[in-house]
Amino acid sequence: MAPNALWTLAGVSLALALHAFITYPLSLVVLRACRGRIAGSCKWSRPLAPTRFAICTYVNHTVGLTPEKLSNLMALRAGRPQVQLLIYAEGDVGSLRDMLAPHTSCVEFYSSPLMRGRSHAMNSLANRTRADVLVFADARAMLDEDLLDKLDTHFSDRAVGCVCAEFDPVAAGDSRWSATLIYRRFDAWIRSLETDTGSTMGADGALFAVRAALYHPAPANALHDMHVSLMVLCGGHRVVSAPDLCAQVATTGATRSAFKDHCDIAYGALCVHRRLWSMLVRLDGLLLYQYVSHKMLRWFSAYLLGAALVCFVMAEAMSSQLKPLAMIGAASIAVWLFGHRLQLTPFAQAYEVVSALTGAGLGAARALLKSE
Repeated sequence: MAPNALWTLAGVSLALALHAFITYPLSLVVLRACRGRIAGSCKWSRPLAPTRFAICTYVNHTVGLTPEKLSNLMALRAGRPQVQLLIYAEGDVGSLRDMLAPHTSCVEFYSSPLMRGRSHAMNSLANRTRADVLVFADARAMLDEDLLDKLDTHFSDRAVGCVCAEFDPVAAGDSRWSATLIYRRFDAWIRSLETDTGSTMGADGALFAVRAALYHPAPANALHDMHVSLMVLCGGHRVVSAPDLCAQVATTGATRSAFKDHCDIAYGALCVHRRLWSMLVRLDGLLLYQYVSHKMLRWFSAYLLGAALVCFVMAEAMSSQLKPLAMIGAASIAVWLFGHRLQLTPFAQAYEVVSALTGAGLGAARALLKSE
């Protein structure tokens, strides 16, 4: 293959890999400027009864319920006594049962000794309530006291079927999380652009709410938040990101690596993709473009970048240009040595980005290769 052809392949692969992070959000900015923001004007034709809310929380051996979180839930219920608080715990629940004992009249507690996962737990809680809106909250997420009033405002638009909060990881003093924080802010910006132009592509599990009538149980091996929110989208309702809703989730350096986290997330996401693709492909052109750009290209960006790098190396080798190859090798060694071994900024952030992309790629490949 001629060097020019390899250069072309490298350029195409690089452009596709960067599209999800550069040209895709820019295209949404242009679209919003041309069409304007979507206004929530689909109001109900008659007054409705007060919305009944149910707040569902999942607890296991890795994510426990703290006294602060329990106080946060009780404060939410104080303003609306009709709100249901449901907690599902897996594993050893002795200490949690003791903590909840004084609140048995306010909190519905369910437990199982088996570890079946978040999807099973949330499906079980959804079947135990007659609320109009289901609010799924991470056990570590601290919620605003006016959360339910804000959700009432968003759901006053009957076209809206799912409302997603912005995820705010709290890790003060831990510089290793700076790359994650930057990515989260960037992703929140893209979600706001998607909301302004159509629908955002899936919810974040830290905090989201869905109309109970639109809730579809998620399979055991799939991401609960992604499956539930995309089913709302496939059903013809909007999924919106609400900047006035923010879920603060405490994170610590003791959490798993970016590689393992993104590998598991991508695996669960691709399991959802395989189940829902026959419905997603029937979405209108804009929504399908948003889904492919936001989701699919991100999952496989590591392979696209790898293909671009291989084509570039082959083209340079065929042209007898060894200096760029030496520079790439030196940069790779520097990122590994100073980022992974010595944890020096900004090499640590660069290594985290590489690990996250690689983990997502391997998780996506594992899901695609798995037989149903």
